[in-house]
Amino acid sequence: MLDSNKTNSDPFISVVIPTRHRNDYLAQCLDCLHPDVQSLKSDNYEVIVSDDGSLTTSESMIKEKYPWVRWVAGPRKGPAANRNNGVQHIRAPWIAFTDDDCLPNSNWIEAYVKAIKTNPSHNVFEGKTMPDREQQRFNEVSPRNEKGGYLWSCNLAVRANYYKEIGGYCEDFHFELEDIEFRTRVIKDGQELIFVPEASACHPWRLVNYHYKVGIDSVLTLLKRHPDHRKYYSLTTRLKILIPQSINIIPYAFKYKFRGLNYAIIDLLYEIKSAFLIQFMLWRHDRRLRTQR
Repeated sequence: MLDSNKTNSDPFISVVIPTRHRNDYLAQCLDCLHPDVQSLKSDNYEVIVSDDGSLTTSESMIKEKYPWVRWVAGPRKGPAANRNNGVQHIRAPWIAFTDDDCLPNSNWIEAYVKAIKTNPSHNVFEGKTMPDREQQRFNEVSPRNEKGGYLWSCNLAVRANYYKEIGGYCEDFHFELEDIEFRTRVIKDGQELIFVPEASACHPWRLVNYHYKVGIDSVLTLLKRHPDHRKYYSLTTRLKILIPQSINIIPYAFKYKFRGLNYAIIDLLYEIKSAFLIQFMLWRHDRRLRTQR
């Protein structure tokens, strides 16, 4: 077991960061994790960057500017597989995940270590994630986790043995929803999510394009693995969300000074189309199953 085999030379916690073609963001993240910045002594943690880059990678940048970081080549199968790949190289009994565009605070790692030692029987912890300012336009996104319960992949800690036992992130998801699926499995397994507000990380707002939105394939993959989630994607549930969203476009357009308004309109139309298309594909799937019986 990883916990019992830890030696004096092994770190207590391994920070795993997946990345792909975002060296500028990654450099800012690594600056926050520098041994001179983090309050936890450097021999108690390690940082591993799993790089999915194909056109370019961060290998040379890390060797030159961040020699205390271990760089490993990613599998190029999406963020879920990239995180799992990083875990294959850890030396510690605990894992802390963050993303390459996050800015952990100076006591981020130490806060997790203290929480872990205070709650030795627990397996999963999550930190506070906030944007750097108020939203200023429609076409920018930033995950929030102010009170816990989301288990976003950009800010969590998990016992390495448990992560491997539960199967890590599902690699059937190639772009998104892998963190929601992971959280679902953890909760179904009866695990309590310990919220550690001191383990705070800033996730600055990022501009998005029209191709960002969650793909229908990812939703169907989630529902295939967890049929009980269908209630969250029923047409009634989706319309209860989308109708107020469409009404709120008007006041927010003035608040954001119409910045990104075209994105908001296209996004809303995409969501409405997706809501109906998902229902049709689920109906067709169920009909096929009934026919096969």
